[in-house]
Amino acid sequence: MKKNLYISLFLLSMIVFSKYSIAQQLPIYTNYILNPYAYNPAVAGSKPNAVMNLNYRNQWVGFQDAPKTYMISLHSPIGKQKKVAIGALVNSDNVGLLSRTSGYLSFAYHIKLNKSGVATYQYIGNKISWKDSQSNLSQHMYATLGYTFKISKTISIQPSALAKFNAPLPIQPEFSLRALYKNLFWIGGSYRMNDAASALIGVTIKDKLTIGYSYDIVTSNIKSYTKGSHEIAVCYQFIKPKKKLDADEQELNDIDNSIKTKLKKQNEEGTK
Repeated sequence: MKKNLYISLFLLSMIVFSKYSIAQQLPIYTNYILNPYAYNPAVAGSKPNAVMNLNYRNQWVGFQDAPKTYMISLHSPIGKQKKVAIGALVNSDNVGLLSRTSGYLSFAYHIKLNKSGVATYQYIGNKISWKDSQSNLSQHMYATLGYTFKISKTISIQPSALAKFNAPLPIQPEFSLRALYKNLFWIGGSYRMNDAASALIGVTIKDKLTIGYSYDIVTSNIKSYTKGSHEIAVCYQFIKPKKKLDADEQELNDIDNSIKTKLKKQNEEGTK
């Protein structure tokens, strides 16, 4: 299994706030597994090609002035060795008459080591001053972990976890489990501590386009006032088509494969 430690350097963090602040300044995404870049900018370049993500979340349906969140991100490796990557993300979070737009550019350098990730946002905690009030950017820290278990040739099980910390609130863990069929279709569930239980479903088309949907069943104190939350996530990978071999190249490739097969059989017979 390929393992990487992702190290990121923030180049720019641009934040625009409404007049009032809200308790949780950064938005929630149930489909975090489809876009880990949203929680860890160091993920930029973890794929060998450019990746674009779109996300829409309609939170707490039926609740007056409930949050609606829009997100777009793009990241890509650069250079032949693809150890370096760049990326960008923009969020728009709307709560009633209040709105907040945030974004960042990121630069990442990859070192082979470990696949788990830790990220922090708004680390400095700068003050935001308004005419009648003053607010601070609260520090957000995230840790993610996941693994894929191959059950059979067609079925895989993928557990994952996300831990969030936003002082002075306690750590909020989130656990997800997906069952994938041929990497084409999946169903699953997720649980966010003291907030919601979710149903997950999605499909991947030609290894390029992935569409995921989640429905959150609220378990917190506001569950009597809402019909849940809906979220749609779209991911597109800009995979380059494989180069087609001409007749001579194909013949040489077939000969090479034939020789490798014969050598393998000879080695197996020699070990018996």
